[in-house]
Amino acid sequence: MLSLFFLVSKQAVSQVTITSPATSVNSNTDGTTYSFGSFTPTAGSILVVFVVATGTVQTNPTITNTGTTLTWTLDAAQIVSGAGYYIFWARVPATVSASIVTFNCTTDGPDGINMSIFSCANTNRFSSDPLIQTKISTTGTTSANATITFDNVLRPRSGYIVAWAGLFTGNTNSTPPTGFTEVGDLGRNAPARNFSAATRNGGLTTAGPITFTNASTTWVVMGAEVDWVKRDMPPSLLEN
Repeated sequence: MLSLFFLVSKQAVSQVTITSPATSVNSNTDGTTYSFGSFTPTAGSILVVFVVATGTVQTNPTITNTGTTLTWTLDAAQIVSGAGYYIFWARVPATVSASIVTFNCTTDGPDGINMSIFSCANTNRFSSDPLIQTKISTTGTTSANATITFDNVLRPRSGYIVAWAGLFTGNTNSTPPTGFTEVGDLGRNAPARNFSAATRNGGLTTAGPITFTNASTTWVVMGAEVDWVKRDMPPSLLEN
């Protein structure tokens, strides 16, 4: 019993940590495939991709990649005002190599795209879905600041990824939520779109609101909560 208590106490200090392994993509090119630059994933991590594709209503796009053997899951998808919003994830195996990750929207090609990729460490490798919850707006909202509130209370040792996309206003300098690290702050014309994402490594105990300030006049928000795991503990002892 003493050794079990020591194990639980030792592992309780860990939490999900999130970084971005490749530069966000900002493209106003008509096409059916769009790729990140090459990077080598971290063994044992979870990769998460947020995509905003304008000019498409495809509900089942895919992600493929070269290099590391990855199986991608489309976890959430929403079509809002003729644009597609998507959240994907993949579990990274022990053997890794330089990889290029590509978004594929072949049956209804977009007229432009924004997307960011995230690498999540200390995640729940025993879960069939490492994303505890995802959130995508079902309609556009008009206000100065883009705000997301998750459906359920966030766990303090989870990792959080949030993003907003909106009509281009000529300003690509939105401020990320307090305590979050910005990943990309992008703007493009023809078609017009702003996009910005941000991450945080734990520390929240409410569902929100989580707010980007100085954002677009009309926006859609996206979010994901990444599950934390106590390292080296069997599933029967994992936090629910």
